[in-house]
Amino acid sequence: MLKLEKINVVLGEGSQLRRHVIQDLNLEVKHGEFVIIIGSNGAGKSTLFNTISGTTKLKSGKIKINDSNITKLPAYKRAKFVAKVMQNPAIATIDDMTIEENLSFAFMRGKKRGLSPHLNEDRISLFKEKLSLLEMGLEHRLFELTSSLSGGQRQALSLIMAILANSEILLLDEITAALDPKTADLIMRITAKIVKETKHTTIMITHNMSHALEYGDRTLLISEGKIIAEYREKEKVGITALDLAARFSKI
Repeated sequence: MLKLEKINVVLGEGSQLRRHVIQDLNLEVKHGEFVIIIGSNGAGKSTLFNTISGTTKLKSGKIKINDSNITKLPAYKRAKFVAKVMQNPAIATIDDMTIEENLSFAFMRGKKRGLSPHLNEDRISLFKEKLSLLEMGLEHRLFELTSSLSGGQRQALSLIMAILANSEILLLDEITAALDPKTADLIMRITAKIVKETKHTTIMITHNMSHALEYGDRTLLISEGKIIAEYREKEKVGITALDLAARFSKI
């Protein structure tokens, strides 16, 4: 479970560019819950993610994971709790490494690296098991270079890399923004399947109103660093993407 208690974030402190980006924001995401966040540019969505992952410091407030206060933990120590997938799959995956090497690198995130061989039969079996969730056949291509994959396949690989270390929290930042509509829909179906099967506590940022309505247990609308509207599954019934976009534009 993730709990944010009255968090405040101020950027540009002490300068003319000072801005109160997140304002007394409270949010609780239960174990295995899938929450989607929408909002205009500058609403505070990315800052919220950076605050959770530890790359942006709070001015005040608390961040808890399963009742453990992680507010003062630096980003590198939060890596074992929080995994993040970015909109550009090239950021998370390395071209001149094989699929297996990328997975091994992700598997060791937040763990001590010893002198034992990075690859063994158990780890290969684990990688194949996780890749099979994608239904893309990547479990049979472990030793191919990542550069041979399409954009959609690389983004799907990024998802598997994010869940390998058994992090408590999964942050998905515009993961379909760089993909064509057909591939974006495929990645969303895969994402929903993985979140459901692995029971990761998940928060996703998107500008795709159709995805915001179709997926997730809750959709939150953020403006000026505050949650101003919440749509649960029952409340999303009957709302179209155009309806949501219209509400979005009135902020």
